[in-house]
Amino acid sequence: MQVSQAFREGRISPTELCRKCLNRIKKSRHLNAYITVTEELAMKQAQEAEGRFQSGAPRGPLDGIPFAMKDNFCTENIETTCASKMLKGYRPPFNATVVQKLLDQGAILLGKTNMDEFAMGSGSTDGAFGPVRNPWSYSTSYRDQCGQEADSDWAISGGSSGGSAVAVASLSSFLALGSDTGGSTRNPAAHCGLVGLKPTYGLLSRHGLIPLVNSLDVPGIMTRSAQEAATVLGVLQGQDVKDSTTVCHPVDQSDLPDNIDITKLHIGIPKEYHAPGLMPETVALWGRVTDLLERAGARVELVSLPHTQYSIVCYRVLCAAEVASNMARFDGLEYGHRSGIASSTEALYASTRHEGFNDVVRGRILSGNYFLLKRGLRGRDVAESTCCRGLRGRDVAESTCCRGVRGRDVAESTCCRGVRGRDVAESTCCRGLRGRDVAESTCCRGLGGRDVAESTCCRGVRGRDVAESTCCRGLRGRDVAESTCCRGVGGRDVAESTCCRGVGGRDVAESTCCRGVRNYQRYFVKAQQVRRLIAEDFTQVFRSGVDILLTPTTLTDAPSYTHFIQENNQTRSFQEDVFTQPANLAGIPAVTVPTALSQRGLPISLQLIGAALQDRKLLTVAKWLEKQLAFPRIQLPWDTAEEEGVGAGRLAGRERSSAV
Repeated sequence: MQVSQAFREGRISPTELCRKCLNRIKKSRHLNAYITVTEELAMKQAQEAEGRFQSGAPRGPLDGIPFAMKDNFCTENIETTCASKMLKGYRPPFNATVVQKLLDQGAILLGKTNMDEFAMGSGSTDGAFGPVRNPWSYSTSYRDQCGQEADSDWAISGGSSGGSAVAVASLSSFLALGSDTGGSTRNPAAHCGLVGLKPTYGLLSRHGLIPLVNSLDVPGIMTRSAQEAATVLGVLQGQDVKDSTTVCHPVDQSDLPDNIDITKLHIGIPKEYHAPGLMPETVALWGRVTDLLERAGARVELVSLPHTQYSIVCYRVLCAAEVASNMARFDGLEYGHRSGIASSTEALYASTRHEGFNDVVRGRILSGNYFLLKRGLRGRDVAESTCCRGLRGRDVAESTCCRGVRGRDVAESTCCRGVRGRDVAESTCCRGLRGRDVAESTCCRGLGGRDVAESTCCRGVRGRDVAESTCCRGLRGRDVAESTCCRGVGGRDVAESTCCRGVGGRDVAESTCCRGVRNYQRYFVKAQQVRRLIAEDFTQVFRSGVDILLTPTTLTDAPSYTHFIQENNQTRSFQEDVFTQPANLAGIPAVTVPTALSQRGLPISLQLIGAALQDRKLLTVAKWLEKQLAFPRIQLPWDTAEEEGVGAGRLAGRERSSAV
């Protein structure tokens, strides 16, 4: 390794290198790549590494090498936030397995990097610490092509591991860890001109990686060359007793071969990856690289992955469902944020989660609980116990204790304490009554709006109620819809799914998820079945003799921040993940390789996908492509000649001189 060799020869010391990296972090602070910088710890670790080199006993190829990691990996006694208010001040008592392995090798931790909150996003724009800026926005190539100042309309870094990508791309770190659930390592690596590896599921331990989607999450590796990624992979892989999903696979820490026989490669081009919105420049580059491989002797074939068209919908359901389950642990009791509202346990839960999570996280929790509903709803309704979290007033009580009760409901007489208006009357006199309820005619006096009408004319009526069609005039919101179209419907009510649009609070949940259907079977189980079909498509292609699939990584080069935020997080995430998340669903390895600069002067990357446990084969082909394509090195305005030489610090010693 070039840097390790420099350490051994005394041309630079670990402490000098660490200090230069920390200085670059300070110079590039406007990029917002880091949440926490561990300067004192880094210098201490560098001094220890320097002592090992002086005594002639380095620990391995990563000894003394500075690295950064995404802020969703647990680090002992170092704040770990997932870029969320929910985990502000949380200091784990242990290191994630992959973190510990790097530290055991003598690598130097520079800090924890910025991200989308709880890794939900594809732009690193939705975290509690602000958006991350792409360093290529400040590069000479971008400014020359766009002719404007970078601060006026900077490009996003990609996400959700944007901070890790920016740390490596801005030359403040030699490598970085991210997480990859649907493309969160490959997407920012592509936008920042890096090699981004999503290993085979189970090859690296997930212990200590705060989970988003357990069945899809993998630690990701970001470096500036394929050889560097292979070196880090060799250090990190291996079975872990703390993660039952890890697999035993032979570890190969040797360098990737410099020369490979391309004529023995069978390359597949999936026709389904010609997706709408794919940038013409990317299509052209995809074709040129395909021709390059074919001219070198590789066999190139058009293949089909027929169920890929369903992968985005499948991913959306599975992601939301597991998010709802994983986010349930954040209740304000054991760690992280705790609300000051503590009038009851339910109020503490609700206010803590409302204050701690942003809109993106709360939205996915709500969707996930909807997809996981298992049985028809009754009474005031079972759905409220799973999907109306964070509600206030009467709704809080119903979300925990009105499961399967009948009438107007018996449970209300014991658990709706402190509620006001019409609810007070119902909490004492609506026990076991029927209709809309007779009790309203005697105890709901003095009420306004819809309740006045119900107190005089809704005696013994049925459904949601016929009386509403004649006496609830002038009502607003949800009530308007019920006054005209909820006649005789059942459950919580089916009519709400079509006519209560635009309502807020508790009604939103009811309008989408209280339909009395078996959502668990309809959505979650169905998505699992589709996931199996997607995985089988990949298996069949690789069994047919195809070694590697060549695809785009992203639809376009990095969009500008102002353009990116015009659409909501969820829409953007599914657009950006279209080429990356199928590999997560199948559990197979994929690596993104920078190939050229766009007309805007920003990186365009392509993706290689391989069969399970063929990670090194992917990286070997990626290394070959690097040599052929010679992707240019980033030129930043705050570089000095000395810093550029050290900061570029390629572990594999690869030069980058020109674009395709």
